[in-house]
Amino acid sequence: MKKYSHIIIFLSLSILTLPFYQKWYFLLLDNTFFPKIDFTLNMFFESNFFLFAAIFKALSYIIPSWLIQRLFYIWTLFLLWFWWYKLLENRTKIWAYFAWILMIFNPYVYAHMLDGQIWITAGISTILFFYLFLIRYLDSRRYKDILLSSLFWAFSMMWMSHSMFFIFSGLGIFLIFDYIRNKDIRFSLKSSFIPFVIILALNSNWILWNILWNWWLNQTVWQIGSEHFQAFATGSWKINLYFNTLSLHGFWWERQWRYIQTYFDNDNWKILFSVLFLIVIFWAYSRLRNKANIDKRIDHAFLAIWTVAYILALWISGDNIFAPITQFLYDHMPFYKWLREPQKWVWILLIVYAYFWWYWVDRIYRSSFVQKWYPKIIAAWLLSVPILYTPTMLLWFNWQLFVTDYPKEWYSLNEDFKIRFQDNGKQEKCGYLDKWTSLKCYDVLVLPWHQYIWLKFAKRTIANPSEWFFHNASILQWDNMEMGNIYTQTLRPESRIIEKYIWPKWIFKDSVEDSEMESFIQDLRWLGISEILILKESDYKKYMDIMDIIEKKWKIRAIKDNDRLKLFRVNK
Repeated sequence: MKKYSHIIIFLSLSILTLPFYQKWYFLLLDNTFFPKIDFTLNMFFESNFFLFAAIFKALSYIIPSWLIQRLFYIWTLFLLWFWWYKLLENRTKIWAYFAWILMIFNPYVYAHMLDGQIWITAGISTILFFYLFLIRYLDSRRYKDILLSSLFWAFSMMWMSHSMFFIFSGLGIFLIFDYIRNKDIRFSLKSSFIPFVIILALNSNWILWNILWNWWLNQTVWQIGSEHFQAFATGSWKINLYFNTLSLHGFWWERQWRYIQTYFDNDNWKILFSVLFLIVIFWAYSRLRNKANIDKRIDHAFLAIWTVAYILALWISGDNIFAPITQFLYDHMPFYKWLREPQKWVWILLIVYAYFWWYWVDRIYRSSFVQKWYPKIIAAWLLSVPILYTPTMLLWFNWQLFVTDYPKEWYSLNEDFKIRFQDNGKQEKCGYLDKWTSLKCYDVLVLPWHQYIWLKFAKRTIANPSEWFFHNASILQWDNMEMGNIYTQTLRPESRIIEKYIWPKWIFKDSVEDSEMESFIQDLRWLGISEILILKESDYKKYMDIMDIIEKKWKIRAIKDNDRLKLFRVNK
């Protein structure tokens, strides 16, 4: 029993965190799974997620996709724990539990998992193994360790392309401290070159394609500006920017109040964090002062990484005194503006907290007082501190992480599409806007026109699921961000065409002029669209009113109508 105690603890906390009691999907803002997992060979060039999409697709032939999603979540939590277990196993295995508890029960992981950014959490868990083998490599000088470290670096970029910034900075800082100690410039250069070659080799398929040939992505990146930084800035509400960032809060989603805040009905959260932070600072200082500390180089590196991450996580928000540093990177470092959400840096603060937290727990637990009296009770109390700091993760994220299925009307319509649109491989070029821009062909236009839409059956706003759910037809759906002052950043000609008739110009208001109606129908035909699907969700009524007017003019006709959706066919 004792041999498997770590697995028992992990599973027990996971069951309290994730709902395993029924099937179906987590439908979250940035994470929706579908009955059929999408995978095409084109993803090899277009997506950094290609390898894992292939794995998910292979698994879907064996188990249902909702179970794959569930296993994905538990696997990510497992990796966050297992890293600490491997890092600390040569010191004392039990303290890996304490570090792992803090890695899971904290505002950063809570917010990102509930938001559905499980890809970020998975990327972080993979980066942890990059650090694990890098630390081993600096001690052993074995090629095996630097190869494994580089391999996990490559995997982390497959989960989260932004990880390049975190890993480059971490690798550089660790090598600087190694050089200070060993004065071996050849080793430092070699240790920089090997990871670079391996990561480029394993990710060259999508990196080179997106840089050299993906014009849409390149233009989108260069569109990122002040509006994006305001929309995704680290938050300064509740207390102030500096304390919010220190305490692992400030995620942009918080200010939209789309989930229960970690400090809701938790008046002691500031005290709990202050105590935790002071403990980390004190024991970090004590370890650096300890001449017998064999991990001093690691401690220095982690503190340096923490400092860099904290400064960059503040971004250019408010009156941040470090804003000029970030502004300089934004202006001069290639692709740094791609990291438009600065709060991603906060996870490094979390790692450093957990790293020094275990040392403090180790010293307390080993003290003669604790060992003499109630070591198990004290251990349980120490384990509970991070949980008390983020109690909203218990009971399935305070009942916010629930499962649901797509409506039966959606399943039925997708089967109808299968009958009508047998040939999904429509011709690549359907119409032309001008001599250099070609349009892809589509079967169905889906309205309302929102990238993120409130769905009654999901009981929350989630990313548009239409294109992937209705896989039996070629779907033209919304891709407008509608975040802060940003309505859209799309460069897709198809989207621009549809937006001529709706927001922001909204030509179709209370009535439809014959000329506008004819232009709208003609543009749909140019795009190959033969049907218009209205999902009865969000603000669908304003779209329905316009469709009813066009229907009366005999330009479209309703062919399906139920409580969930209404489908129109475009007349020839």
